[in-house]
Formats: sequence, C-alpha cells, structure tokens
Amino acid sequence: MAGNGRLKKILTIENKILLPFVFICVLAVTVLFFALYRFGRTGIVEEMSGIFYRQRYVVLGGIALLLIIVETAVLVSYNIAGPIRKLSEICSGISEAPALTEEENRELSGYAERSDEVGQLAEAFQKMIGSLGDYTRELAFVKNLNENIVENLPLGIVVTDREGKVIFRNGPAAALLYHTEETDASGRNLQDIVDGMLARNDVFPEPARLTDPAGQVRDLEFGSWRLYGHDKTEEQGVLITIDDVTYKRRMEEKASMDEKLAYTGQLAAEMAHEAKNPLAGIRAGLQVTERRLTEDRDRRLCEEMIREVDRVNRLIENMVDLARRRETEKTMVHLNSLFDEVLLLYLKIAENKGILLVSHLSGELWVIADEQELKQILINLINNSLKALTAGGTIRLEADRRPSGVQMAVRDDGPGMDEEKVRKVLSGEEGGLGLSIVRRLAENNGGTFCLESAPGQGTTAAVIFRRGEQERKEGIIS
Repeated sequence: MAGNGRLKKILTIENKILLPFVFICVLAVTVLFFALYRFGRTGIVEEMSGIFYRQRYVVLGGIALLLIIVETAVLVSYNIAGPIRKLSEICSGISEAPALTEEENRELSGYAERSDEVGQLAEAFQKMIGSLGDYTRELAFVKNLNENIVENLPLGIVVTDREGKVIFRNGPAAALLYHTEETDASGRNLQDIVDGMLARNDVFPEPARLTDPAGQVRDLEFGSWRLYGHDKTEEQGVLITIDDVTYKRRMEEKASMDEKLAYTGQLAAEMAHEAKNPLAGIRAGLQVTERRLTEDRDRRLCEEMIREVDRVNRLIENMVDLARRRETEKTMVHLNSLFDEVLLLYLKIAENKGILLVSHLSGELWVIADEQELKQILINLINNSLKALTAGGTIRLEADRRPSGVQMAVRDDGPGMDEEKVRKVLSGEEGGLGLSIVRRLAENNGGTFCLESAPGQGTTAAVIFRRGEQERKEGIIS
C-alpha cells in the first residue's frame, strides 16, 4: 500500500506529460553521443564534422525544435495539468470532510479568475461546493430537529434492528427503564416487559401497572410498529412507544369518583325527604314507650334503639350535606380561633370517652376559605377519630405552614388501617360519607385532602390549602 502511494505521487498528470518528452530528449542525446563515439573509432570524424558544418542550420533548427517541444510540455504540464490535479485533490478532500481550508479556498478562487476552461471548471467546483455546503447544513438542521423532537416527546421511544438489538432510545425511555425496582404483579420490571413484547412480536401490547418498593404505582401503555426500508417489503426493525399514563388514570379514577358522589348526592336528596319524617316518628314513639317501661332491661333496649335511630338520622344528615350545593363564601379565616371553637365543642365528649384532645398551631395562621365548611371538615375528621379510639388515646389538631401553603390535620393514635382499607374508606365503600364530604368541602376551598394510615400507627387526615400566585404576591396566606 505504501508503494502504491509513492507511485501515485510520482505519476502525477504533470509528470505523465513531461516524462515522454524527457525520455525522447535523453534518447536523442544518447544516440548522438553514441554515433560520435562510433564514428571517432572508425576515423570518419572529420567527414561527419564537415557534414554537421554544412547542415549546421538544420541541426540547430532540430535542437531548437526539441527545446520548444520540451518547453511546450512544461507549459502544458504546469498551467493545465497542475490546476486539474489540484482540483482533483480538493474534490478528494471534500469526500472526506465537506469543507475547504483557507488555503484551498484561495487556490480555488485563483483558478476561478482564469478565463479558460480551467477557470470554468474551478467556478463550477465553487458552485458545487457551495451547494454541497448548503445541503449539508440543511441536512444537519433536519437531523438536529428530528433528534430534538424525538428526545422531547412525552413518550418513551425504543428502536431495535431486525435482530432485536436496541439501536436507539430517547431520554424518557431511558428514564423509565432506569427504574428497575418497579415491578408488575408477576415480578417483571419494564425492561423484562419490553423484551417479552419483542420476543412475542406483540402488535397490540397490553398495558402494565408497576409498583415500586414504597408502594408508588405507575401505569404504562405501549405501542408497537414495524419499520420497513424504502421498498416497503423488508422489515428493518421495531419501534416501541412507552406512555406514562399514571396521571390520566388518576384523573379517570377521580372522574369516576365524582360521578359516584354526584349520584350519591342525588340519592341523598331523595332519601332525606322520605326517611327523616318516619325516623322522627319512630324516635318519638320509642321515647314515649321508654317512659312507660318499668323493667331496666327493656328501658336499656329502648335506649339502644333510640341511639340507632339517631345514628341513621346522622347518616341521612351527612348525605344531605353531601347533596347540598351551598354557595361557598370565602373570607379570611383565623385557624387559631376556629380550633379553639371546635375544641370547646368536643373536649367534654372526648373526656367522657377517656380520650385526650389537644391542638397545636405553628403561630398565627390564616387561610382564605369558607369558615363554616372548614368547621364541618374538622367536625367530620374528629368524629372519625373518636370512632376509631374505642379504648382511649389522643387526638391532635394541628396546623402549620408549608412551602406551598398551610396544612390542617387531625391525627389519632388509634389502630390504623392497611392500604386496602384506606382505599375503601376514600372511595366510600367503608366508613360512611364523612370523608366524601370532607373531600368535597376541601376542593371547594382550594384544598387537597389526603389520608395516611398504617396498622398500629394511627391515622392522619390532612387538608393542604395551597398558596395561590395572587395570594403569594399580596401576602394573604401566612
């Protein structure tokens, strides 16, 4: 290979033109000296000298013609063949790096100034290089644009070749695949699920629900497309899309819950009118009967029946509250005063059950909300805690500042609930309608309700009132 390179450097277009003329000249001189040498040995030098002298003009003309030929060869070589060779070198360089150096640009501009065919060729080269540069820049722009689009898509993109080897994945896909600790019900992580889709050539992949060790759930949906070449016949690979639809699922669940609440409210409005009057009559009848009974056992039974009627009546009142569409009247609510008022209502009740009821607020706290609805939230949450603490305990009313606003919470050290029971309580499957009312009232006042509980660790029900942008500017929320 090295020998071929040296040979190419020697056999340039200039040398290919010069070498035949040089060879002819050397051959002519050699023949001349050889003839003189031979003639000198045979003693006819004097005769040849006479001949040369008589034909001296012819000889001189031949020598002059030979020099002209050599000069013409040199002229052709370095004025025509040289530029052609240089243009060839520039063209070869462009095939490796489509850009001219400053020196090459100067040389090409110099050739383009010539008025002959070399100048025309150099000018054509300049136009070609300009067009190639424009095309290269446009191609680079399109490439960067496509890469940015794919990289910033809200979908994870994974591309494999025909052998199933991953040849590309964008940032969202890499981020999702990074969470190897998230697994589905079968113990598979996302990479295992994608590998299975590729192995089975799934056309309509099933969605997946992954859970991390902390219990956080992620819902994913997938798409699968075959990639083909220009002829649309030969498969080149597979494109997999991964869509994180966790937020969408939560919104669908919330919409479903809202529909249930709306139906419950409608049912409550109808039920209230039908049930409250008969219950009032039953209670009045039981009270009259109780006063006429003489046996203690019968009186206790009657009292228990009255309590059960009262419990049903409270349930109906909760349903009526849920159905009621009272106009919310937001004002500046002083949480410290509100907590004192609620404590005054429930201190005696808690004391009778052997429960300690305390409150703690981090300074003077204000929120923009409907005071009556906040009071109803606290009453419902305290009632739930009183039901949970059957053998004494502590209920704490707390409020403190958070970076995003103010949190109001009711904590108890009762038996707590597991995740399944928390889900049922929040969905209204267990625990009555108290928490449904709390959730609705919290949303009416721009708050977010959350419930945290664990077996043996008590329960915390909290409402977070987030600081609005306008409120933050005006300093309304402390």
